[in-house]
Amino acid sequence: MPDIIQEALTKTTKGTFLVLCGGACGALFAFAARMLLVRHISTSDYGLYSLALAATSILSTLALAGLPEGVPRLIAYYRNRDESRVGSLTGFAVLFSLAAGIAAAAAGIAAAGFIARHLFHDPQLAAPLRILCLSLPALNWLGIIPAVYRGFGRADVKAIFQDGLRNILYLLALAFPALLGLGFNAYLYAYPLSLIVTAAGAALFFARRPPEQTAGPIPRQYRLAAGEALGFSLPLFGTGLSFLIINWMDTLLLGYYKNAATVGLYGAAQPPASLLQFFLGAAVFIYMPVAAQLYSHSATDELRRTYALLTKWIFSATIPFLLVMLIFAEALINTLFGPAYLPAAPALRILALGMLVHTLLGPNGAALVALGRPRLSFMDDAIAAVLNLLLNLALIPRWGLTGAATASASALAVTNVLRSWQLYALIKINPFTKTLVKSAVLSLIVLSAAGLFARRINLISIAFPVILIFISPLLQIMIMKITKSIDYEERDIINLLTGRLHRNVERP
Repeated sequence: MPDIIQEALTKTTKGTFLVLCGGACGALFAFAARMLLVRHISTSDYGLYSLALAATSILSTLALAGLPEGVPRLIAYYRNRDESRVGSLTGFAVLFSLAAGIAAAAAGIAAAGFIARHLFHDPQLAAPLRILCLSLPALNWLGIIPAVYRGFGRADVKAIFQDGLRNILYLLALAFPALLGLGFNAYLYAYPLSLIVTAAGAALFFARRPPEQTAGPIPRQYRLAAGEALGFSLPLFGTGLSFLIINWMDTLLLGYYKNAATVGLYGAAQPPASLLQFFLGAAVFIYMPVAAQLYSHSATDELRRTYALLTKWIFSATIPFLLVMLIFAEALINTLFGPAYLPAAPALRILALGMLVHTLLGPNGAALVALGRPRLSFMDDAIAAVLNLLLNLALIPRWGLTGAATASASALAVTNVLRSWQLYALIKINPFTKTLVKSAVLSLIVLSAAGLFARRINLISIAFPVILIFISPLLQIMIMKITKSIDYEERDIINLLTGRLHRNVERP
């Protein structure tokens, strides 16, 4: 195997594993926090929380202007070509994100009453929106600091602060009003409190352990850095905004056409479905700067091969969780949120199908950014966002939850198909290798048969889905061996990693 592919895959594997560990810890605590919140407030209050969280997320995306995606690519690119630009890019990104977060918080707090009364016709939304807007400076800070370290190929900062500490502190902050029996507003304050404390920790870390090559940025270069960073990132800002529309438009329009209780039900379907992006998101975080460095060396063959192998790993890891959500949606919703949220099960299945397309086509958005084509990514997301809006407007008034889920899943599928077609047209990237198709099809057949058999004999408690998730890696490895679907690069990576492990064990 060429050394450059081995180095790229090893770096991506190690970084992805670190992000997976932090993400798994964060997801565990985030789910525990979500279940604690759901079980201590009413469905209507949970709907108000979801609407306020959607509005806050949109304001944060507007304020960051695409920098969390653009800055890592620019840093990774200039580390090989012009290291003098790295410091000024970092300094500008940090200062801009903090100032924009403060401005967004002030605007959100001032406009909360208008948004609640005139957009959602529910004055009760104003107070939750004002409280959650207090978190915007910290939210922006936690968006840009891990992005800077990401440009240097470091995933530890995201794992520690964005995934780990943030969610642990949120759970602890929610436990306080739960134990004392406090009202709804006390639960709302837990969100900005946990983010502010986490952001303070990230600021201290950044001050004491800055990434390499960032010491002493030259202030007079900030204007050049600002123009370059914003010029490259603004199309990505459009991409991020379009992605938020795809993610949150269903929630916002459910609140507009229906009521807070319906939004609360939909809020039970979204978190489990979003978890299907977990492995893809972990891989993308470290893959994008690695791919940018490969592209800067004109290593397009290696870039294509790395993409195909990474897509195979992501999809293989996601399959068991996908099937659990498709086959055991009711048992999952009942266990996580309680019987009051069971009407959300059909929406969960539809959202899971959209995530199937998303993971099967691989990290296409990150690859477009690494190739220096953010405008293509923006165009794809803009098309998907418009489609999402139109479908939501057409389907929600009649179909409610399932209409919203269908709109989001369709838009997600469309944007991924467009991106994958463009990658193939640009540099012939094709994730559908023979080994991926063989292992994916047989794994889906075997695991689906096991799940459907369990439903047939009424084994639909949460115990069997958990067992299925744990045994599925063994089943998939057996399938790969039987069908000879393990690529030679994968064998080299396994030998490399196990060889290091053996050396560490044998070391006195």
